[in-house]
Formats: sequence, structure tokens, C-alpha cells
Amino acid sequence: MDHSMREQLSDLDHVHAQQCDMPGVVHCGRRESLKPDYRWPDIDSQYVNLRGAPLPDTYHYLHQDDQIQATDRQRVYLRDSISPQLDANTFVRSRTGTPGLRQLTEFAVPITATVPFGTWDHRLSFSVTPTLLFTGDPLDRANSARQFGTVAVNGAHAWAYHHYDTQGVGLNLSYFNRWFNADVGSSPLGFAETNVVGGVEFSPHLTDNLILRISGGRRMVTDSELSYAGERDPGTGRRWGGVTRNFGHGALEWGEAGWNAYAGGGFAYLEGHNVEGNTETEAGAGGSATVWQYHERQRLRVGADLIYFGYKKDSYFFTWGQGGYFSPHEYFAAMVPVEWSGHTNRWTWFLRGEAGYQEYHSRGAPYYPTSSLLQSEVTPPDSYGGYGASGLAGNARGRIVYQVDHRFRVGLEGGYTRSGPWSETDGMLLFHYAFDGQ
Repeated sequence: MDHSMREQLSDLDHVHAQQCDMPGVVHCGRRESLKPDYRWPDIDSQYVNLRGAPLPDTYHYLHQDDQIQATDRQRVYLRDSISPQLDANTFVRSRTGTPGLRQLTEFAVPITATVPFGTWDHRLSFSVTPTLLFTGDPLDRANSARQFGTVAVNGAHAWAYHHYDTQGVGLNLSYFNRWFNADVGSSPLGFAETNVVGGVEFSPHLTDNLILRISGGRRMVTDSELSYAGERDPGTGRRWGGVTRNFGHGALEWGEAGWNAYAGGGFAYLEGHNVEGNTETEAGAGGSATVWQYHERQRLRVGADLIYFGYKKDSYFFTWGQGGYFSPHEYFAAMVPVEWSGHTNRWTWFLRGEAGYQEYHSRGAPYYPTSSLLQSEVTPPDSYGGYGASGLAGNARGRIVYQVDHRFRVGLEGGYTRSGPWSETDGMLLFHYAFDGQ
């Protein structure tokens, strides 16, 4: 935008006053700007670790609006977009797997305060995220105990027998300014391993429709308690885990009114405390198009996505030196997403489903990739065999948001994902409040 939203709002307030003075105009006043229908949340905002999922406004121009309605709708969007805002989520996810190893339940409550600087395209956000992880006790079963830490060689101390869980509070500071954004923070303080995380993204428009998106940073790998929080070895008392993904990514995105397309790829180095280092390459391409629209308030989109990623080493295990994250040698998927979204009165929603074909394989790994001494002392089996599969993959997700009044909205979301050898279910409550001064 060439000038701030505050200046645009001032201009529109002046236009609105002139429109209301025109002969024959009725229902033109402050009451109109409080209509819930004039507030459409960003229904597509995604949950981001340590930041949550915000619900800011998006602007929608409707052809059936008369001049006063169109002015009011834009004034409402501008006023809310320059107001301080508060978002809070209650997020729960459950990942399948062996208790104490790949199984994981996460409960997080990200709370984010956002202050715009004259425009929503220039803002600062601060997030606080209390987080609880629970994975169970791997020592409850002989088979899972052998695959945890150095138990296969050193056994387990008496103090190690307990339900494995951890809690902490994550912090994040984010800055956004049109085609540039950056953030810095920490994984939850209180976890066995705490890391500084953050990233930057540049997204300049090369043309009116073409965007170059370049990003890089350091993020936590949240596949398991071991990769996310780190754990203590029952055989030695030493800590390992807390895996970070140090990445760079580039993509080109083309957007039109009715369709979009993208293609990109990247590289990452993964490391953790007492965890073997690893590398990842990834690439993807796809797009979507609107195939049906109803009075600019509902639409149906269909798309296609091609996904590839691969790791140099398999670190999907929980013995000493392993990282506890899904890392096949090669993974490929071709997916077809379908989404129905809409808005009416106080309600905004989307329903999204994606299904397709996946194929992946792993070459296996030694029990103790970072210690030749431990590897020489473990009795067979002393390695993990390769694995792989092909077949159906997919996910489903739905969200509905209700505008309680002109400042406050609430939402509910649920989802299910099936990918690789695991599946995950999650749910979330969303709360949003705008201090718009009305």
C-alpha cells in the first residue's frame, strides 16, 4: 500500500460522512459498521508451533454491495487491521506409535499479542506458549525398553522408572513488514533440551502475479518427545535429543483470481544434543483452482500436489544417538486436495480433504550411530532393518468460526492426518479479540 491504513481510514470516514448526507440515505451510521457480516476472519490461518493460529480480518469486496455498504465494509476492515489484537488457542494433538517411543500427546496454549504499526502489513507479535508433552514410559515393556537410550547395554537405573512427560513455556517474537518477516524465540523453557529457534522470509513480487519466496531458519522437529524436548537416558542419566532443523527453501508462486500454482525446493541440516547429524532434501509443486462459487460467499477449490523429501540417514528410532523423527531415505506422494469454504452472517468455515498415493522406504540404521563402543557391546539384534510401504495417504481438516460481536470471535478446528507409518489427530479452540476502539 502506498500509504498507511490509518490515512486510508481517515479518507474513507470523510467519504462515508458525505455519503450519509446524500438525500434519501437511510440506515447510515455507526450501527452499520458493527454488523458481524462485515468481519470475515482469515479462515486459512494455519497452526504454527510456538505461535498458534491467529484469526485476523481479511477484506472481501462483494459486487452486490451498494456504495455505502462497500465503504462500510472497507472501513471495518481497516479499523480492525490497525487495532491491537489478542489471539489464544487451546491445541491438542495425538500421534500414534509405541508408548514411550513414537506415541506422543501434546497440549499447548499459545497466547499471541499483535500490535500493527499504522497498517496490518507492518506489525509486531509476541507469543507465550505453555506446552505439555506426554509419551508414556518406554520401560514398561521389555521390547520398548531395549530400544530406548542405552538400556540394551547398560540396563536402567531405579530412578528411571516413571511416566515420561515434560512441560515448559515457549517464547516467540515475530516481525512482519509486507514482503519481509522474521521471528526469534525459544523452544519451551523447562524441557530437557532448550534451543533458540527462529527464521526469516523474503517474498517480493517479481510481477503482479509472480512471487519469489525465500526462507531460512532453525525450527524444532516435533515428531516425538525425544526430537522436540529431549530425554534422559535411563542407563547413564545423560540427556540426548532436542533436534533442530536448519533449513533454506526457495519457491516461485503464481496467483490469479481463480487459480494458483507453485514450485520449490530446499535443503536442511538436522542436529541435536548427542544425536547423529543428518541432511534432508525436499521439493514440491502443485496448485489449485476454484471450480464453483456462490454469490462470492462460498467456493469449492480442487488442486494437486507433488511432494518429495529424502534423508541421508534414518533417525526414526530412540536408542542413544538416534533422533526420534520420521526420516526415510526417500518419500514421494501425489495428493489431490478439495476444499469447501464459506461465510454467512456470523459464521465462517472451511472443510478440507486430501487423498492420494504415497511411497517411501528406509535403509535402516545401527542401534548406536554415535558410539562405536556401545555398538560393539550390544547383543544382536544390534541394528534396525529397512522398512517401507506404498499406498493411500491423506488428511482431513475442518474449521468453523463464529463472530460473537464486533470485537470477539471464537473458532473450533479438528483434523486427522495419515502419512508414512504414522497417523495423527488434533483439535483446537481459537479465540480472537480486537481492541478496535468502537
